[in-house]
Amino acid sequence: MQVSSEISPDNCPTHRHHWSMAAMYAVAPVLASLVTALDESQALTDKGLFGTLTPLISFLSALEILELSGNKLTGTIPSLAGMASLTHLVLNDNGFTSLPYDFFHGLTSLMIMQMDNLPLVPWFIPNAIADCTALQIFTASNVSITGTLPC
Repeated sequence: MQVSSEISPDNCPTHRHHWSMAAMYAVAPVLASLVTALDESQALTDKGLFGTLTPLISFLSALEILELSGNKLTGTIPSLAGMASLTHLVLNDNGFTSLPYDFFHGLTSLMIMQMDNLPLVPWFIPNAIADCTALQIFTASNVSITGTLPC
């Protein structure tokens, strides 16, 4: 299963910062497949997923568990800012290369964050991780990050 097409706000032909209706309709089936898979198993671990993760995932505001480890997902992890219901985020063993600056904003229910074995460009832990007041487990082995976690 491919998680995303090559459509993004950056290459949308109608406007650089807005999704066109054509882009939304093109991505909708991919997002629907992702929602169905999440609804059925709550985990997409080792499912052979490849490609990039669509930024539209942030519209799944009621999503509580997102487990994507052991796939072949690449590129920038889209912003999950504002996904206040998300409690578990497992990204281990993929090809993700970067995280957006607002990645941790509004993730107030996040309890488990695992991002081991990712080829991230050097990344500094942002102050917004302090928004994750429920965070109990944070693992980031074999990734290029610096900084400290707030107490």
